[in-house]
Amino acid sequence: MWIAVIFVTVFIAVRKRMKRKESCKVLLLLLLASVFQVGAQNNTSSITGTLYNIERSGKVYIFLVDEKNFSIPQSGIDTLILDASSNTMNFSFANVQKGIYGIRCFQDTNGNKILDKGIFGPAEPWGFSWKRKKKYPFGFSDIAFEVYSNLNIEIFFNTKKQP
Repeated sequence: MWIAVIFVTVFIAVRKRMKRKESCKVLLLLLLASVFQVGAQNNTSSITGTLYNIERSGKVYIFLVDEKNFSIPQSGIDTLILDASSNTMNFSFANVQKGIYGIRCFQDTNGNKILDKGIFGPAEPWGFSWKRKKKYPFGFSDIAFEVYSNLNIEIFFNTKKQP
């Protein structure tokens, strides 16, 4: 709306000082500038997904990560916290800029807001946006995907509890 107000104001001011041909050129340039401005604002996408193998108690923490914050546990550039209510859950990250991201998540079955670990690994259900066979140690490239338009992914929780 504010673009239209500025557009009309500038056009009226320019029209008073210029000849008809010149004012038509200015009008065309202003119109093109406003089109590019609207196009630049729509540079985001959404990431939707489905989580499988969820236990029916506790909260599910879903972290959208980029390469910079991948190495910081239990953090991300955006976080969703959902109540576990069924074996399958849907999630969505909106307004995601184009780029390369990954998703890591876990289910907090005991309510302490952290991923508990056992002797041999996580003691609570967990998952990643794996793009190839799991291997240890793994890095950001093993869970990364490119966002350039709306995207739908599936994540299967590993529910094997470690002692």
